Amino acid sequence: MKLPKLEEVVKEVLEESIEARNDNFKLVLKVYKKLDIPVQFQFMDLMLEHSKYKLPSFESVVRARRKIIEKHPELAEYEEVKQLREVQEDEYIQYALNF
Repeated sequence: MKLPKLEEVVKEVLEESIEARNDNFKLVLKVYKKLDIPVQFQFMDLMLEHSKYKLPSFESVVRARRKIIEKHPELAEYEEVKQLREVQEDEYIQYALNF
């Protein structure tokens, strides 16, 4: 999938769904639905066959989300969720530095 199209779809989902702004799993699910990707996969099938179904990666969706939020901060998550993500990011940085 082309990244500009993915970014457009992610932006639409963020505009339509507050819950997708706060939860990356819900964001990915709603993006897949908007792309008309059948989402009734078994989890194992989804993980093993993602390239067969040409699913955009979780990372690509989340990166598109970050890029959109830079341009459109009104589509960001709630402040509590943002603070939690910042704490998790700090924990990951400390983990990486001590690795």
